[in-house]
Amino acid sequence: MILYYKWIDLQNLKTYFFIIIIFIFYIIRKIILQSKSIFVLFEQTIQN
Repeated sequence: MILYYKWIDLQNLKTYFFIIIIFIFYIIRKIILQSKSIFVLFEQTIQN
C-alpha cells in the first residue's frame, strides 16, 4: 500500500508541480495587473 502511494506520488508529482507553477504564475499576474491598475489610478489622480 505504501509502495502504491509512492508510485502514485511519482506519477502525479510532475502534474502537481505543473499545476502549482501555473497557479503561482496566475496569482503573480493578477497581483501585477491589480498593482498596475492602482498605479494608473494613482497617476491620474496626481495629474488631475
